[in-house]
Amino acid sequence: MIQSTRPALFAILRADPSIDADELNRIKAAIDGKTDKAGTPPARPLVKRSELKRLTGLSGVSIDRYARMGALRRVYLGGSSRATGFTPESVDAFLAGRATATPATATGTEG
Repeated sequence: MIQSTRPALFAILRADPSIDADELNRIKAAIDGKTDKAGTPPARPLVKRSELKRLTGLSGVSIDRYARMGALRRVYLGGSSRATGFTPESVDAFLAGRATATPATATGTEG
């Protein structure tokens, strides 16, 4: 962002009566990549499907199946019917679950 953009942006935001001081501070923190007064870290970026394929070694079809089952949470933005990505929290939980899962046992009896 060029130097003149930030002050112009905040002047516009300060003039908006629907934005209170707390909300303005949260917006400033988000733009600056810092935490807000409550100490909340900036939001982690969404995980794209291609990145999830790389991380897991799964096909896109398998990823879609896990998402339909609720193991991964898709994020849709702006009324779009296509997902933008997956929440980092659901990806973390999914990866942790895969790391602790045990392989399926073979069928049959032991001799």
